[in-house]
Amino acid sequence: MYIHFIFYFCMAHIYNRSFLDNLPGAIIVSDSDTKVLYSNKAVEDILKMPRNELRHMRLADRVYPADRKKVQRYAEMLQYARHMVTQRRFKDGEGKYVVIERNTQLLEDGNQLSICRLIDIDSIRAYEDRDSFAAMAGHELRNPLAGTQLNLDLLATQIKNSKNKDKKSALYMKTLIRNVQYYVDLQGRMINNLLSFSQLRKKKVVLQKEMIDMRVFLSKVVRQVRITTQRTCSLTLLKNAPKFVYADKDRLYQVCMNLLANAVKFSDLPSPIRVIVDRKRGMCRIGIVDKGIGIEKNYVRRIFKDFYQVQQKQVSGLGIGLYITNEIVRLHGGSLQVESEGLNRGSTFTVHLPLKG
Repeated sequence: MYIHFIFYFCMAHIYNRSFLDNLPGAIIVSDSDTKVLYSNKAVEDILKMPRNELRHMRLADRVYPADRKKVQRYAEMLQYARHMVTQRRFKDGEGKYVVIERNTQLLEDGNQLSICRLIDIDSIRAYEDRDSFAAMAGHELRNPLAGTQLNLDLLATQIKNSKNKDKKSALYMKTLIRNVQYYVDLQGRMINNLLSFSQLRKKKVVLQKEMIDMRVFLSKVVRQVRITTQRTCSLTLLKNAPKFVYADKDRLYQVCMNLLANAVKFSDLPSPIRVIVDRKRGMCRIGIVDKGIGIEKNYVRRIFKDFYQVQQKQVSGLGIGLYITNEIVRLHGGSLQVESEGLNRGSTFTVHLPLKG
């Protein structure tokens, strides 16, 4: 609500610099070419750059390389949506990256006006009190909503403009619907993790165990990943793989989806993801194998801690997914193991579950 107020304040051409200069949040106003028209005092603290250096700088020139294609897609989508709230990473004066939330409006003359809010990731992660964590969680949960709304707007526009139901139009609408599925799935997973985090901390998680057909169960999990992420994800059950496991189906689904989401996040297209199931020493083993950025040895022991995120790659998230996954597996009497040969060598997360409760 705050950023929308600033946006329309600027749109109405009634803002004065003293008002914006004294806002606690870091605000940048930019044009169609992403050139900085104005930045307030708070920007200097986050970007570690004087405002006179920012003046007329192109924000696009300092966007994190992996985000540039995404930014290009945003520009194309804006022609249809006319208004978008997007995010990208931006290099500060010390070479580190902060997140920019860009609220862009396509004006009647075809130009753009953008109000950017800067988010200091390190400051967010340093917060330990409940209110600050709620603010961080709210920020993360809003991202999938923005993506959902954008794709619904594009879908509505496409339906309105499609006089003939040609194949190209149908394919485009199918893609938009799939995007919505992805964002809904992402937000659902975040909400489940937040609720689980609270329950695990208070030791209030009660498992509802049942016999689970592993082939049927994992086939559904893998199919969901393929649909929502468009990634190559395969399932292999080795000859000695157990047919059934006695576990809480909902919690096991949460474990598998968290690990697969992690594999997707830390590996790039078209890198495949594999799910391999076998049996060893009376335990069912579910391995999630990716060929992503891998994990340095000094990070391996820390990744299951709450609020901890490996700093090898700048990604968004709450930092609780692996902690929750590990705790759920432990509640089942199992263990979670991670192996990696180092940077850019991929990772394997293996869930060990007892066959009988």
